[in-house]
Formats: sequence, structure tokens, C-alpha cells
Amino acid sequence: MQMKAGTYWYVYRKDGKNIWEKLGREYGLALLKWAEIEGRSPSTNRTISHAIGHYIETERGRLKPKTVAGYEASAAHLIGPFGKMRLADLTANDVYEYLKRGGNVAANRDKALLSAVYTAARSWGWYAGENPCSGVRRNPERARSRYITDSELASLVVAAKPQMACMIRLAYLTGMREADVLRIRLADIGDDGIYVKQSKTGTRQLIEWTDELRTVVDDARALKRKIGSLYLFAGRKGQPYTGDGFRAMWRRVKIRAKLSDVTFHDLRRKAGSDVSIEHAQSLLGHQSAATTSKHYRTKPERVRPVR
Repeated sequence: MQMKAGTYWYVYRKDGKNIWEKLGREYGLALLKWAEIEGRSPSTNRTISHAIGHYIETERGRLKPKTVAGYEASAAHLIGPFGKMRLADLTANDVYEYLKRGGNVAANRDKALLSAVYTAARSWGWYAGENPCSGVRRNPERARSRYITDSELASLVVAAKPQMACMIRLAYLTGMREADVLRIRLADIGDDGIYVKQSKTGTRQLIEWTDELRTVVDDARALKRKIGSLYLFAGRKGQPYTGDGFRAMWRRVKIRAKLSDVTFHDLRRKAGSDVSIEHAQSLLGHQSAATTSKHYRTKPERVRPVR
């Protein structure tokens, strides 16, 4: 892999000439493409780096962009310690030690990618052994318990520009995920409410109107927008915000509100905590009340003393 004029290239000899195949400007993505190209050659000594690159490239078309971004981040973590190893050389103890050193949620995500790669490598005929990730326990994960108080919610709305303020209010009222808020189309807004297909689970919902929800949507529709835009919330060109663009705006809001530890997803958790568990399960689109209870019920329970 060579760097030339700010771009990484895959360089090889063919018919006595150097052939330059473009990999891109970002090192992490270029490394994955390099590994994928290397994996094309028939070899019994393919490395973990080859397999990771090939897996991400072959699966990219059916995965959501956020999932691909997560895989690429995990790949960057894994290629350092394991990239040069042959697929057959990785042991369950290697995976265990990696998780132990990482000791965090990110290491669990890395292990999940590694396990998926080994499963795929068996189907490709690249590897015939047992999956070294099987049976290795993940690091324990604690459910996030940050609860946004009503006064903190008000501070976030005040600190935000009008469009972002509408996003915050709508996310709390509906419990919608960031991706779903950003993809609300004007055509999804009907006489009965807002039609939603959750991006993560595919759950279809009709979120019925309340006076407050209708006010938020009316406020959002009244904002200046590019003529012809199909979305309730859109940038200057009329297209929905990218995840990175939206999160940059959200960081500025948190700084102005002096609430640096709050995530946008915490608004969904507040929605699930401020209503009954039955209402929360329905609103958030969960199949199991246990999921709602574990991850989205963080408001302290009010109890009365004995006397």
C-alpha cells in the first residue's frame, strides 16, 4: 500500500508494469480495501486482516450505514493486535485476553465482528476450524441510567436553534430514535398522526396526535425550508441530516446547556420513564417488557413510608 498525493493506493506488478489501484484517502478504509484485495488471491494463509476486509466489503450492501461504521471502527481496533495472524492461529484465549484488556463495551462489539468474520470465513472455505469466539464470555455491560429531568429538558430546548429544538421536543414526546427523527417525511404526517417504521426493528407504528405533539410538528413545518424538500427536518439543500452532521449540532447544544453527559438517546429513555411501563413498551415498540424495564425505566420509583 502506497501513499501518493494524499491518497492511498494498492500497487502491484503485472506484465512488467506497476499497476496502481485506488484505495481512498482515509487510512482505516484504505487498509480494509487493501485487505479485501489481498484476500482475492488463492492462498491457504489468509490473515485475519484479509478476512475482516473481505467480510465488510461483501456485507456492506445489505447493512445499514451506522452498522458499517461500527464494523469499520471495530476493524481498526482488531487489525493492530490480530491483523497479521493467520485465521487458523487465533485461539479462544487470545479473544479472552483481548476482552480482558479492553474491559469495555467497545471490546464486546469488536468480538462480535470477529465472531461474524469467522462464521463467514467457514462458508467461504477460508477456514475449517472452530470459531475461536464461541464460548468466550462478553464483558459485563451495565444499562445506562442517565435520566433527563424536566428542567434539563427545558435547558436543552432553550439552548437549541429552532429546528433542533423541535427535534428535541418531538424525540421526547414520541420516544423515537435519532435516525427515525431525521427521516420523518412530510408524507408520513397524516390526519391521524405520524406514521413510523422503526429503522432498527422494522416495527410499524401510528403515533397519534396530542395537542403538544401537533404543536411541535406545526412549529417544525413553519420553519424556513428549501422548496420541494420531502422531510420534516432538513438541511439547507433539503436533504435529511447525516448522522455526523446531526451529532455535531447536538454537541453544540449540550455545551450551551452545560449538560455534556447527556446523549440524544437519553430523550428516548426519558420518554420510557415518564409514562407507565405498558405505555412505554407500546410507545418504544418493544416486543418484551423486560427490555423496556431494563433499559428505559430510570426514573426513581415513588414510594410511601410505612407511617
